[in-house]
Amino acid sequence: MTVRPLLDRIHVRPAADRRLSPGGIVLPEIRRERMKTGHQVPGEEKTREGVVTAAGPRAGDVQIGDRILFYGHVGFPAVIDGEELLVMKNEDVLGVFDG
Repeated sequence: MTVRPLLDRIHVRPAADRRLSPGGIVLPEIRRERMKTGHQVPGEEKTREGVVTAAGPRAGDVQIGDRILFYGHVGFPAVIDGEELLVMKNEDVLGVFDG
């Protein structure tokens, strides 16, 4: 069953958490939890990356297939078509990556 996002909602496939450190060391689960994919921004807010898998009719500049940057605390986790996705508003997107 396919779920179509309404209005300004989008479905996002979050980037996978890293299992290796930048030096190639396998990280235990507790360390991976602290080291979420993303960048540090002012205010200590962690950001995450993801790919838009569906967009509502008022999603604005965000399109299906865009790689986006968003705050790590936004979105409602949902399993859609057997895949774990985040459902969030277009306004929660901080930016779209070029290329």
